[in-house]
Amino acid sequence: GCSFESLARNRIVLSNSKPIASQIKTSDKGAMYVVSEAIDLKNKTVKLPQDVILKFEGGLFSNGELSGNNTIIEAGKYELFRNVTLSGTWVVDGLPVEWFGAVPNRSSSDCSSAINKAVVTGKRISAPALLGSGIYYTKSTIDIPENGVVIGLSPSLTTICYDASCGIGVFMHGQYVTLRNICVQEYQMRRKGICIKLGDLKSKMSCTRGYVEDVKAMGGD
Repeated sequence: GCSFESLARNRIVLSNSKPIASQIKTSDKGAMYVVSEAIDLKNKTVKLPQDVILKFEGGLFSNGELSGNNTIIEAGKYELFRNVTLSGTWVVDGLPVEWFGAVPNRSSSDCSSAINKAVVTGKRISAPALLGSGIYYTKSTIDIPENGVVIGLSPSLTTICYDASCGIGVFMHGQYVTLRNICVQEYQMRRKGICIKLGDLKSKMSCTRGYVEDVKAMGGD
């Protein structure tokens, strides 16, 4: 639902039929931009005015960069950003991986890219990557670099189910890396691959001050 604050804001519906630069203006400070269709940024960087809300009503942004300025996101759990980089400052409790294209509970879907994008974006804007209830199937390693944070609901509700062909389910390296409330499981439970690897001295990618809390590893070594 909408907050009273949202209802009081100037509501501006963005359109893909007009140049995005002509629709987003510095004078729109505190406005609400409504995204109800696919908006192609055409590989440009769009700087958002201060304190605006991006309210997604079925639409998404693609191909470019959005630079936030105390920007709030109001959205459900579906894809919002396709080939989009977020920079600047954002007012979010976390980044659901669905915002970057992850589709849980579908074995034919590969959530690797979406999860990794959420982790890297979260590191940039100081927000954790959030996994909800369900099984997230992955065919590439989930990489959690320095200051990266990945949080699920609980090991009984949130599972990263990785294909043994990727070798490692989750790779954590650098300082202050966090993995919490998640089950990491090899897809066919054949004890192939490594569920969670903390750093690699051979590649000089060590893991110091890594936090693994309420995590269950199944199927791999």
